[in-house]
Amino acid sequence: MTVVSSLLVISSQRTTQARIELVASQALRDELAEESMQASEAITFGLENIERALTSSAENLSGKNPESAPAREIIEVTYASIGQYTDTIVWLDARGTLVMATGEGSQDLVGSDMSDRRFYELPLTTGRSSIVQSFKGIDGTSSFAVAVPVSDNGAFGGGLAALVPVSSVNKSFLQSEDIDRGLIVVANDGTILVHPSG
Repeated sequence: MTVVSSLLVISSQRTTQARIELVASQALRDELAEESMQASEAITFGLENIERALTSSAENLSGKNPESAPAREIIEVTYASIGQYTDTIVWLDARGTLVMATGEGSQDLVGSDMSDRRFYELPLTTGRSSIVQSFKGIDGTSSFAVAVPVSDNGAFGGGLAALVPVSSVNKSFLQSEDIDRGLIVVANDGTILVHPSG
């Protein structure tokens, strides 16, 4: 009888331990789901802010000379409004030539042909704003971009893009210095924008 009682106690302890582990596992899943939802909302909010600012600027740049004071002012105001997310905004003309850029070292590239860059090709081919998957940025860092077309009297007049360094996503979108778990950011179309492996 004592052997049966001992087995029942051991079985009961194991069942209780399994239930505790199950509850802890569910609590962890709930916590991860909440963190993921908050991160998703913050990143979506940031990307929408970037897109709105670029779209508004693209409308205001339509027909402007890139070397004019009003064009520079538009880019400066745009940078001021989305600078927490990016340090580089590029304006490409209809041929894909870089006509204006913000960010350290980017101004040296003005006049460069960037017609092979996705942040030029997508606005050209789709005629709408796009999120461009991770690429080697003009400054050599891994980045992704939010790009919008610039109209020139109804025709494609170039593109405006904010280049977002992958390394800055935690800090600029999530307002945190670090995150305990790896962060993967995937666009609605399945494009991987940020992955812990770089």
